[in-house]
Order: sequence, then structure tokens, then C-alpha cells
Amino acid sequence: MGKLEIRIQSPFVTKAPRVDRKPSVFNRVFSKLFEKGLHPGKILPIFLIIDGDYKIFGALTLNSGGSVSFFPDFYKLDQFDHLTLRRDFIEKKGHLTKVALDGKHRKVVHLEASELANGYYHLITFTMKDGDLLMDAPSNIDCPDIQYENDEEKQKYIAILEDVVNLGHCILDFPDGDGFYCVQILIYPKGMSTEILSVCTTIVEDFLSLPKPIGELIITKKLELETPENCDFSICILTFKVDQELELDHPFGFIMARDPSKPLSQL
Repeated sequence: MGKLEIRIQSPFVTKAPRVDRKPSVFNRVFSKLFEKGLHPGKILPIFLIIDGDYKIFGALTLNSGGSVSFFPDFYKLDQFDHLTLRRDFIEKKGHLTKVALDGKHRKVVHLEASELANGYYHLITFTMKDGDLLMDAPSNIDCPDIQYENDEEKQKYIAILEDVVNLGHCILDFPDGDGFYCVQILIYPKGMSTEILSVCTTIVEDFLSLPKPIGELIITKKLELETPENCDFSICILTFKVDQELELDHPFGFIMARDPSKPLSQL
């Protein structure tokens, strides 16, 4: 009997990490390996630069079955664990998974994802006044140890870990200017051009009840993420700022669509 100790070194570190903003995303993406000894998928950590500092935004996992999961990380997730997009997302969409109080995972929302006029799909949009409710990036993150019975099992786990972390990482940042911060994740059919891709502003306007329309001209930064070959979709993350005062009732929020024909569990 032995154990593998896992320490993840962060390539980007928050200037002054807070004790109540320790990230949970790494324990969550590795939970399948810790608890069942199964491959958790290839993991792509997502960092974010906001107010001149690094934060952890979440992680994507490219799962062995061809699906893709997105694990956000922010203060008081309230059991919101991850979104999963089926490999045939364009046809079958996906679901949101929540961790119940007993620790079991439950699929609580079936995603419909809003189809936009240009053929893209809106998955989720995050809005935030500042980076206060994002999680900090410490220099080292210690994960639960992995227990193994023999050398063969140890080598299996080492091979899994090496495969899991070979995607590197990605960084989101925002254009210059005043206003509150937005991160919008759009899905589009694989092979479709992103040249005409633009922010879906009406979703933000309706969700926050903004006093005036955002307007047609909006500066964004774009990050395109490729998915496995057997997926029928790709992912694009847009970051932008809206120069309007964000109500204090909404310092942080997110908007996503669901299939209205499916029951909605209590979130």
C-alpha cells in the first residue's frame, strides 16, 4: 500500500491570497480519480486577469467519452459543480450537475442553450462588478492523496496524471475601459467561422435590467477552444466590459438557458 501526493503549482499567483477564497476547482475536477480511480479527462485550467491581478475562473475537462465539462470557480458555489456538453451537443445539448448535501452528483438542469440568429449558441454568461467573488490563485494547491495497492496500480495513476495535465492552461483578460466585467461562453458547430461571432448583448440587458441598451459597438477579446475530433462543436469565450453602473444587488451573477420541457430542480 502506498500513496501519491499531488501538489499543483500555479503558473499565476494572486498578489495577496485570501483565506476564504481558496479554489475548489482542482479537487472537483480530480474527484473521479480520487474517489474511483477513473480518468477525469484532460484538464485545462482557466485563469483570469482582472483589476491587474490573477484569479482562477475555472477549468475545462475534455472527457474520455467525448463530452466537454466546464467547472466554474467562485465564492459560495452553492453546490453548482459543472456544466457538461455532450459530444453531439448541437443535437442533444447537455446538462448542469450539482453536488447534493450527501455528496452525490445530480443532473439538475437540462441545457437547451439559446440558439442565436447567426447559428451560434449561448451557453452561459457571467457578470461581475469586480473580482472579489472569484477565487484566488495560490502558489501551490495540495489535492487529496491517491492510494494504490501495488507498483502496477501506481504506474497507472502516474500515467493518468501525466495525460490529464498536458493541455497547459489559458488566460482570459478584458479590454481597457470603465464598466463592469462580463464573460460569455458561446458554442458553435465545428468548422464554422468565428469572424461574424459577436456578443449576445440582449441576454445581459434583460438579466440585469440595465437602464439603457448596451449598444451595437462593444469591444471584446476572444478565446477559441478546440474540442475533441468526435465533438460536433467548438467553444468560444468572449470577455468584454459594459460602461454602465452595475446595481449593488447584482455584484456577481450568471445567466444560462435550460430546456423548458425538462423539470427544473431547486438550485
